[in-house]
Amino acid sequence: MPKFWDDLKRRAGLALLKDEVRELRREKEIEYLKSLPEIPFDQGRPTGVLLSDEIEYYATRYNMIVPFNPDKMTAARYELSVGELFSKGGKTGKLLDEPGQNEIVINPFEVAIIQTLERLNLPHFIIARWNIRVRWAYQGLLWVGAAQVDAGYKGYLDCPLYNLSNKPVTLYRGQEIAVIDFVTTTPPTDRSTDFAYKPLKRTRILFEDYEPDKLESALARQAKEKIEVFEKRIEEIQSTVSNSVGVILTAIGVLVAALALFVSKQTDVISSFSPGLIVACIALIVSFLALVNARKAPRPSRSWFGMQVIGWLILAALVIWLVFYTISLNRSVKTGIDSVTTRQQNK
Repeated sequence: MPKFWDDLKRRAGLALLKDEVRELRREKEIEYLKSLPEIPFDQGRPTGVLLSDEIEYYATRYNMIVPFNPDKMTAARYELSVGELFSKGGKTGKLLDEPGQNEIVINPFEVAIIQTLERLNLPHFIIARWNIRVRWAYQGLLWVGAAQVDAGYKGYLDCPLYNLSNKPVTLYRGQEIAVIDFVTTTPPTDRSTDFAYKPLKRTRILFEDYEPDKLESALARQAKEKIEVFEKRIEEIQSTVSNSVGVILTAIGVLVAALALFVSKQTDVISSFSPGLIVACIALIVSFLALVNARKAPRPSRSWFGMQVIGWLILAALVIWLVFYTISLNRSVKTGIDSVTTRQQNK
């Protein structure tokens, strides 16, 4: 009982520690988002879809994209990369910079949620639209999420990905996964609805706040369950076949042994080393090996186990009968030899 309470206290302590760490991370993220500069509306700036020069202007001057890499820009969009956190199969993990720990494999029909490497700091007059790169779409990855990022949003983006192909897809940390473009809106006024994603008002700040562990592919689950059922049936069939072969070989061995002993009994000269007895012994050995092999079959059923027990009893009875029969034959042979010797001496 003391061990149970100690274990319970340890688990409770770990849970409290986990909650405390989560709150510290939340406070740290909120402080960072609050530190991002507000981007003022400038009527002199170009409007419409932002080209690369305007994207670079807002990114370098106001941290609209953090971290910002000019090499990831094209004419009118920016390429977002795979970040540190991901969720797959109901578990959340981290991607590190070390080889072997910087990749995630999305198997067929599996769903994964990827957090972007970049944070956004959108002004109140720019929206963003993003989607998966065409390259990954042609490899079978389907992106499911809100295509538009609302004006004023600050923070990471989470990207749910489904693998609808028949091959696994591997993603690496820092690899370009999605593209995003930026569009200016009408000038903000006092009547414009204030954006609800201000750090102090947001309910979802951290990656786990979106409960990514609860998102799992129904196709993958059903496929896994069907595969497990299929494998179980295969094991049962293998067990049945193995036991059937064992019982059949045992029956054949018993019949051969009985026939060999019967033939040996009909001969005029009987000895313990007669061919019939040798055949009987070989047949019994084959039966024994067949039963041993049947016992090694996976998950034997009770009925087949009972048949094996019966087979073992029959085999033991035959061996005992063979021993006594051999002793009796030796006595008969000895008696016959003594009788012949006595008759010759009398003559």
